[in-house]
Amino acid sequence: MGIKKKEGQYDFENEEETEYIWKEVYKTLEKDAIYAQYDFFSALENYFSLPIEKALVFSNSIVKILCMMDRRLGKRTLLRIEESILEEHSIIKYFYQLRGEAEGIQSKLKV
Repeated sequence: MGIKKKEGQYDFENEEETEYIWKEVYKTLEKDAIYAQYDFFSALENYFSLPIEKALVFSNSIVKILCMMDRRLGKRTLLRIEESILEEHSIIKYFYQLRGEAEGIQSKLKV
């Protein structure tokens, strides 16, 4: 038996409402870069099927992190995307800065 709707609670027997809640929770977790194991595997599949240019602008943070570690991403591209990295989640900034340090690039980013 599911949870009945009471003051401020949700009716989990209502499939539409449950699906809506699940999607909202998932969006919030994704925005905060909190992922489950299946999210990682899904991101890997996406990453391996995309050219580096498309992976860089992909909506998934895991894919963007993998891009930061990819050798196809050269120094010139790292320098070119620095401004756009400022708008990204802090974990992506961290991996950008880590890669920049490995390449000997001085970054303006403060993580």
